Amino acid sequence: MLTIRRPSGVCAVLATAGLMSAAVRSSAQPVNDNCPDAVEVFGGEVYSSSSIGATNDGFSMNQFCAGSASDVWYRFVAPFNGNLVAHLCAGANFDTILGIWNGCPQNGGTELDCNNDSCGMLRSIESVEITASQEYWIRIAGWEGESGNFTLTIIASETGTPGGPDVVLSNMTEVNHYGPTNGTHAYITDTHTCNVGDGNLAWGGTTPLWAWNAYRLEAGRLEQIGMSWVKNGAFAVAGPGCGMLCLGDGGPVLGAGCRDVYSADFNADQGHLGPRSNVNALTGAYPGPSGGCLVDPSICKRLQIAESDLDPALHPDALYFFEGVLVAGDDATAGNALNNASHKRVSVGEGYLIDFAGPIHVGRPAIEAWRDHGLGLNMPDPDVVITAVDVFEDGRFHCAHRVKDLGGGTWRYEYALFNLNVHRAARSFQVSMPEGTVVSNVGFHDVAYHSGESIDGADWTVTQNALGLAWTCTQTFDQNPNANALRYATMYTFWFDAAAPPAPGTATIGLFRPGNGDSAIANVAAPSMVTPTCQIPGDVNLDQSLNGGDIPHFVNCRLFGASPGGDCACADMDTSGGLDDADTLLFVNAMLAN
Repeated sequence: MLTIRRPSGVCAVLATAGLMSAAVRSSAQPVNDNCPDAVEVFGGEVYSSSSIGATNDGFSMNQFCAGSASDVWYRFVAPFNGNLVAHLCAGANFDTILGIWNGCPQNGGTELDCNNDSCGMLRSIESVEITASQEYWIRIAGWEGESGNFTLTIIASETGTPGGPDVVLSNMTEVNHYGPTNGTHAYITDTHTCNVGDGNLAWGGTTPLWAWNAYRLEAGRLEQIGMSWVKNGAFAVAGPGCGMLCLGDGGPVLGAGCRDVYSADFNADQGHLGPRSNVNALTGAYPGPSGGCLVDPSICKRLQIAESDLDPALHPDALYFFEGVLVAGDDATAGNALNNASHKRVSVGEGYLIDFAGPIHVGRPAIEAWRDHGLGLNMPDPDVVITAVDVFEDGRFHCAHRVKDLGGGTWRYEYALFNLNVHRAARSFQVSMPEGTVVSNVGFHDVAYHSGESIDGADWTVTQNALGLAWTCTQTFDQNPNANALRYATMYTFWFDAAAPPAPGTATIGLFRPGNGDSAIANVAAPSMVTPTCQIPGDVNLDQSLNGGDIPHFVNCRLFGASPGGDCACADMDTSGGLDDADTLLFVNAMLAN
């Protein structure tokens, strides 16, 4: 993206750079003046800063971006393959230049692309394709040596601009608090909603829909501890802020590339909140808000969390996260509904007030916080594995698991299942394991519905059979359409201990509503067959002694891999995991020495 400006020539540029360098030596330099000191930035975040007092350590080879001197630097680490947009469209009081580099110039980095004023009002915007785990540097400078204050917005998307409308929750910045009532607090945030697609997004009394969730990560386990009813759209005020050019109007639509911001006060209006059970997350169908607030009016319908789930005395080392999940009919029709959940870390303060404490992760559900902070704040747990499970002709689950060795021949298995937008919902979760596997400490955690929501909150029951350990909703769809199935924008957690080591296995997700097929499969770590251990090497007939009776059993193990009434593990004399001539020699020596 380039706006052609009259270049001043290389000599004039170098002269201007020298004069500017001398002029700013006495000024306070920004902390990110030099590229190696670049400030790390994250997708979906907005940064207000200044280039006043900065020196120059970068130079664009593009004639339309040259003529710059004072520059400051930012660093972005790509979380996926996709597209990075950096822009100053939201504000700048000087003639700006913005470039994206593949490294610092001191280390041989080069400029990938640059922009001069494409936002209008002398403000710049640039985008580049990004590769997962690669680093990118953003250089902000001024034309002809100008400097000043600016607002930098970072947008990262996993794919390029999709076809049709595509709604994402791009930020949450304020939190309202209500209650407590009967030991329960309630919260609502503002919403910064972007249409990052290339078509208008319908906006009105039944679309889009926002739902809020709360999660706690503690002792390596992630649990959902709160949920809200759904808030519907009212009137779109289209504006910039999505890292794209805002095209189209507001009102009944949100134009492509445009952002709408609803305040926390507006979102808290209980007249705009309706039950989740009325939402078809796959199609976006929703009849509109309903239900009164005669009971517990201060917390009714809002994001409710029990005070005991937030008490710092009970949870001193816990981390907390808020999540927003969107549903929009035309977004779903366009096939763009898989990036509709975003999450952000929060802190719990005095009086159970909540503030945001980290960047928003756009298009990423909160289940990913388990991996990102599983070993502590900003300490990823590599043992947490998250996979997407798509249901035929329906939506997507996210399934996460972790296995921890407790020592003494026991392992802890933990699983979380998040329903992003599967309308058929889940009615069971079964982890495969060999028949007879000894399990203990079996647990299940769901989240409480409230405010008169019609869904039954009965806990799932757990049973063990020849195929594995299964948690199941107490009623089928035919028995009760409002049974406690795992519905959209909701996560349940499952765990147990087993005296069996992990191996590749499966988790079978039984589906609640009728449809094509009755289950979906997630690949997970699961208990394996316990490898037998030999108490007395060579005691293949298991009579607790080494004698001539072991000889025919040993021969059978060598020839046929089995010994009726015996244990071939005791024939593996060198514990190599197999039987060979070395075991025969050791067995013979043991018999002769006995």
